Amino acid sequence: MFFVISGFLITRLIRDEIVSTGRFRFGHFYVRRVRRLFPALCFTLFVSTAVAAMLFPPNRLKDFGASLTASALGVANIWFWSQSGYFDTASITKPLLHMWSLAVEEQFYLVFPLLLWALWKLSPRHLMAALILLALISLGYSEWRWRGASEANFYLAPSRAWELLAGAAAGIHCHRHGVGSGNAWLNQTLSALGLAMMLLSFFVYDRFTPFPSLYALLPVIGAVLTLVFARTGTFSASLLSTRPMVGIGMISYCAYLWHQPVFALARIRLLYPPSATLMLALIVLSLALAALSWRYVELPFRHRRNQAAISTSRLWQFVATGALAFAALSAIGPLSNGARFRFSPEVNALTDQFTIVFDERIKVARVGYCELNTKIVPIEADAFEKAWACKPQSGGPLADSHVAIFGDSHSSDIAMAMRLNGQDVTHVAGAGCAVSPDLMLGKCRRLADFLKEQIALGGITDLWLVERYETRELWPKDIQSLIDYWQIPGVKVSV
Repeated sequence: MFFVISGFLITRLIRDEIVSTGRFRFGHFYVRRVRRLFPALCFTLFVSTAVAAMLFPPNRLKDFGASLTASALGVANIWFWSQSGYFDTASITKPLLHMWSLAVEEQFYLVFPLLLWALWKLSPRHLMAALILLALISLGYSEWRWRGASEANFYLAPSRAWELLAGAAAGIHCHRHGVGSGNAWLNQTLSALGLAMMLLSFFVYDRFTPFPSLYALLPVIGAVLTLVFARTGTFSASLLSTRPMVGIGMISYCAYLWHQPVFALARIRLLYPPSATLMLALIVLSLALAALSWRYVELPFRHRRNQAAISTSRLWQFVATGALAFAALSAIGPLSNGARFRFSPEVNALTDQFTIVFDERIKVARVGYCELNTKIVPIEADAFEKAWACKPQSGGPLADSHVAIFGDSHSSDIAMAMRLNGQDVTHVAGAGCAVSPDLMLGKCRRLADFLKEQIALGGITDLWLVERYETRELWPKDIQSLIDYWQIPGVKVSV
C-alpha cells in the first residue's frame, strides 16, 4: 500500500509539471524529494544512533553502523537482504530495518522519472499500456522469485516495482478520467471494496504468506481501487478526509521513520516482550515524535514559497554535512572495535566469550553443510545438496545413530547437542524453514524432499521435526498436512 500510494503521488507530480510546462526538470524534482525525505530522515538517524550507542554491545554497534550508512545512502534494502530475513526473530530489535522500503522508493525515484518522461514523449497514447506491461513483468518475476529466493524477493526493487507501477497507472487513469466514474453507486461500491481488501490483508496474511507474490494483489488492488474510486461524497472519501485521518496523513512519513526505532530500542532495553499497554504507549510516543519532527524539521525545509523555508543552497549544505556526519558515525564502530571503551573490561571479556561460543556453534552445527543459511555461508541450494554429507560417520563412537532431524536453525542446535554428547545424526535444515509442507517457502520444501530421499535409502528409524513454532503452524489443517507429508513407513516421527 505504501508503494502504491508513493507511485501514485510521484506520477501525479511528474505529470502536472509535464502538462503545465511541456517539459520535466529533473533537478527540480530531486530537490523536492530531498526536501521531503532527507531532513526528517537525518534527525531520526541521529537520535537513533545516540540511543544505540548507549544500549548496544560492541558487535551489534558495528552492525548498526553499517545499517546507518546503508540507510543514509538509500541501499538499506540491499544491506538487510544480505544480513537476514525480514521475519527473523532478531528483526524486531533492528532499529533501522524499516529503511529497506524507503530505499526501494528512492531507487524507484532514480529510474522512474526518466522512464515516465520518455514514454510520455514517445507515445503518450500507449503510456498506460506500457506501465501495465512493466507491472505484469515485475509481478511475474516476484511470483517466480519467492520460490527460490524469498528474502531477495522481499527486499529488492525488481520484485517490488509492480506495486509502485500499479500506483503510477492509477495516477495516469485519474489524470485522464478524474477520480471516480459517472456512476455514484459504482464509486461507493468499488472504493469501499478497496478499503475492505486492504484491511483484510492485515488479518489473513502472516509470515508464512509468500510475499510479494500473487498474494500481494489483495492489498495492491485494494489501494488502487480506493485511489481511483474514492470520489468526494463516497463513504471511503468521507472516512479518509476526517481530521484524524488527515492529521495522521500529514505526519505519516515522520511516523514511518520513528516507529521501528522506538519499538526496537524499547525491546532491547526491556529484555522481555513489551505488554499491550506499553506498546500502546510506544505508539503514542511514535506519533508525538512524528508530529514534532514534522513541525520543526520537515516543514522548514519544504515549500520554497514559505518564507521560513530553507534555501536550496542551504539544503545541499545540510545534505553534505549530514552525509559526512553519518560517514563519521558509521566509522566509529569498526575503528574503535565496537566502541569497547564504553564498557568495563569484565563486560568486554564476556562479549568476547559469546563471540567464541557463537563461532563454535556455527562450526559444530555445520552451517553450510547441514543447514542452508546463505547469510552465514553463501551457498545456493544446488551446491548445498551436492556438498551435503550430514550422515553419521561410517565408523567410531558416532556411527550407531538412526535419527534424522529436519527443521529451522533450532534443529541445528539439537543436532549440535547430539554431536557434542557422542551421537551424530542425519540432518537437513534451512534457516527459517517451517516443518508443515503447506507453510514451507522457497527452498524449504526442496530441502524437505531431499531429506525424505535420504531417509528412503534406509537406516533411519526416528525422525525429529524441530522448529520455533508459532500459533499459525498449530492449526488443525497444518498439523494434518504435516502428518500426511512426513508419514514414512518404518519411521517414528516426533515433533
